[in-house]
Amino acid sequence: MKRMEQLVAKARAFSRQHWQRALRIREKVRFSEEAFHLVLAGGVGVIGGLVNLAFHMCINETERLFLGSTGDPAGVAANSSIWLRLLTPTMGGLCAGLVLYWGLRLAGKQGSSNIMEVVATSDGNCRCARRW
Repeated sequence: MKRMEQLVAKARAFSRQHWQRALRIREKVRFSEEAFHLVLAGGVGVIGGLVNLAFHMCINETERLFLGSTGDPAGVAANSSIWLRLLTPTMGGLCAGLVLYWGLRLAGKQGSSNIMEVVATSDGNCRCARRW
């Protein structure tokens, strides 16, 4: 957990440092704020597309590593042994449970964000609205 907190702190410091540099570049080039935001949005879009591509490549490599081939899940399962067919969903469920467990511990206690649910299930008072 401490390593994750250190990583988040480093990421915040990195973005804070480079955000100020980006604002200085905008001042020198004399971009309007709208044009600057469009350039930033384009950069975020390109980075998002590359991350998506890397994610799909990782999925394919994981399938190839654990299942021996990629493609249609029904076809891969038909060519697999019975033990692999039983072990794969079991390990996937275990990994998903661990991610959920650690993710909830990292996120901390969360309140309800559905206002209609809060009003319908309680006396109509929403303590989250009082914080603001």
